[in-house]
Amino acid sequence: KISDVFPTGEVRILQDNAVRMRWRENTLTPVYMTQGEVYKVEMNLWNTSYVVAPGHALRVSVSSSNFPRFSVNPNNGIVVDDAAYPGANIT
Repeated sequence: KISDVFPTGEVRILQDNAVRMRWRENTLTPVYMTQGEVYKVEMNLWNTSYVVAPGHALRVSVSSSNFPRFSVNPNNGIVVDDAAYPGANIT
């Protein structure tokens, strides 16, 4: 997520997107992560043109969830159609 941070502390979102790590390879079956492994992920924030006003700052946020904009992510690796869903929340 890219946001404009005003001098007053107010924040306005400029652009955002999401990638579920288990679907990062665009396959029909999930590919799970390995603990301790570092992964490169690319995502498109579309074409964005914005003039940052004096005194403002840009904020880049990386998060495991962005509900309600995107569906809830309990970070437990369980697929939504699994009978065990939602399982334990490990965020």
